Amino acid sequence: MTNDAKPPCLNLRSKDMFYKDPASQDPEHEALIERLYGRVENKAFWCQCTQGGRGPDDQPVSKAECSRGDRKCYKGLEHLA
Repeated sequence: MTNDAKPPCLNLRSKDMFYKDPASQDPEHEALIERLYGRVENKAFWCQCTQGGRGPDDQPVSKAECSRGDRKCYKGLEHLA
């Protein structure tokens, strides 16, 4: 398994994309949480293609997993053209 440093797949979705206002985030609160618990990914992600927690390749969906360019279903910015 290779680890290509790419942006997440264009089909990756999370609730943050639909409701979270970046301007309303409290940086002090975010820093406190990170200091206490470390940086953890606690968001729920889904694939736009399957509408579930697994992609078309039947692999799990997360920001890290969906940033791997070696997945057959990966769609990066180069696919927009």
